[in-house]
Amino acid sequence: MEPNRIGRALGIGARVAGAKLREQADRMGAPATPQEAAARVKTGATQAARNFRAAQASSISGHGAESMQTSLAEKASASTRGLARGAAHFGTGFFRPFAHATSLLWNQIAGIFFALFAVFFLEHTWMLYRAAHWRDRHLFLYGALALVFAWFAASTFWQVRRKQRRG
Repeated sequence: MEPNRIGRALGIGARVAGAKLREQADRMGAPATPQEAAARVKTGATQAARNFRAAQASSISGHGAESMQTSLAEKASASTRGLARGAAHFGTGFFRPFAHATSLLWNQIAGIFFALFAVFFLEHTWMLYRAAHWRDRHLFLYGALALVFAWFAASTFWQVRRKQRRG
């Protein structure tokens, strides 16, 4: 067999197999009984074999090249749309869990920093109270800041808990 003929046969086979895979992917969305699935596989296999033989015969004889080009162009545009849809679904399915985990981690880190600031201000409030009791005016400022940062820390951890429950 000549190299050109082998290349044509393999190229046509790859195109037919690709079309068959796209058809099966489209059909996979619809539920089917085992009997319907077996019938689909049987008819799909015979249809693929017929398509392969017809494409091989038309490429070897040279007839039907125009109709084959138009059908290939239509299939190519349909496969491009399907590929774009599949890539979008892959992106959302693959990156959504990472985005969710990253947002949980980010909130936990922010909560830890807020808690550290709250502890810092609470410590300074206690030190001022022991040194000057109620006479130092900064005592109330440190106490208020400790409460604010404690609230921020608690609210971020509550937010993480809520996000974890939602999934």
